[in-house]
Amino acid sequence: MHSRISHSQNIEHILAERIQSLFIEQLGHQPEDIYCRFLDNKLTIVIENAITKPEKLLIAAGYQDIVEKARGSIEQILQPEFKKIIEEISHSQVSNILFATHLDTNYVSIIALFAENYQLTSS
Repeated sequence: MHSRISHSQNIEHILAERIQSLFIEQLGHQPEDIYCRFLDNKLTIVIENAITKPEKLLIAAGYQDIVEKARGSIEQILQPEFKKIIEEISHSQVSNILFATHLDTNYVSIIALFAENYQLTSS
């Protein structure tokens, strides 16, 4: 049991690092913290300080609707990359990814749903 917990925590750490790299490469922004947790056949990801400086500037100037539309497009563009990273690290097929950007709290939450035959392996 301890081995499985350690393996799961290691995978969560690797995922967090890869997601942080994706944010830096694609958005030029480094989130403060990224938390990844496996729960049954789901992976939850919480990204803290996920809103970029230009987005914050637009929000402060009253353009939240533009930021919301842009974030929706960014999520669509990044979704295949998130899926690729998660599948590569977990060695499991992702059936769906759910995004939510919370502009008021500066968080992004992601839930990756794995295919029915999901099982976290140690390979």
